[in-house]
Amino acid sequence: MNSKGTILITGATGFVGSHLVNRLLSLGYLVLATVRDLDQCGNHPIIRHSISQKNLILFQSDWEENPLVLEKAISKFKIDGLINCVAKQPRPNLGLKDYEKVNVHTLKNIFEFASRIGSRVFITFSSATVYAPSLGTLIHEGSPVNPVSDYAKSKLKGELMLSEISAHLNLATYNFRLPSVYGYGQEGGIAHTYYVFAKAHESIEVYSNGKLIRNILYIDDLANLCETVLSKPAKNGYCSYLFGSKNSLSMEAIAGLFVKYLSSRSRILLVEKEAPVPLDWNLDLTKIQKDLRAKSRTIEEGVKDYIQAMEMRS
Repeated sequence: MNSKGTILITGATGFVGSHLVNRLLSLGYLVLATVRDLDQCGNHPIIRHSISQKNLILFQSDWEENPLVLEKAISKFKIDGLINCVAKQPRPNLGLKDYEKVNVHTLKNIFEFASRIGSRVFITFSSATVYAPSLGTLIHEGSPVNPVSDYAKSKLKGELMLSEISAHLNLATYNFRLPSVYGYGQEGGIAHTYYVFAKAHESIEVYSNGKLIRNILYIDDLANLCETVLSKPAKNGYCSYLFGSKNSLSMEAIAGLFVKYLSSRSRILLVEKEAPVPLDWNLDLTKIQKDLRAKSRTIEEGVKDYIQAMEMRS
């Protein structure tokens, strides 16, 4: 009998999912993890070293198809929590229907699956981009939502679906709206980009003249948040929280941290080219800190830990 409990993680070979697998394994949970292709797990940069652990059981599953086969396979386990990491991330040439197929319809399949198997808790992740565009405004849970991109529109539609369905299910449902999440194994985003250029001592172009404010969340803090939720007494119903790093900084300041901590000779070039998301992300985390006692690193602390993790694996 596992003393910590049994957690099912979907999308376990994704960036967030793979880190959660390793974290919950290290804490003593029995982890059931679904992946698209079992054969690729042995080469995965994050979970390949965990495959031999007795408290990890992998299942091959495509959530766009009928999950009844998986439901039968895990019926012998008592599932304490399901963490959904299946999502369609922003990509060029994708439209609203492409995003909705996964971020709404597949999410619905997984959520209803969690209810059928008797999971105590359901955790899923949305995006801070659901909020209305703002410059110089502090964003909190009560801020207006008005997503601009098709990706953000699909995430908000998925949230609204969960909120409606959860009212009829005995399931504690947590939705976390996140900024950009970074850590070892993640590619793209400003943290990885700035690291690569600073490591190579190459000039770093910072868009929007470096003035935009960013909040970037280190992956270990998201893992800590999930552990906090799983260890709490479950209260049925839907709740949505904003979560991110403890502080927010300008893009120029964040680039400067990578140059400083890597002792890089890179020059920071402030360019007028507009950032892909031309908004300020200055987050107010008061609600989640009060309700869930959630903690997160400052960007300075997160960047230091990220660089250390990258250097250990280089």
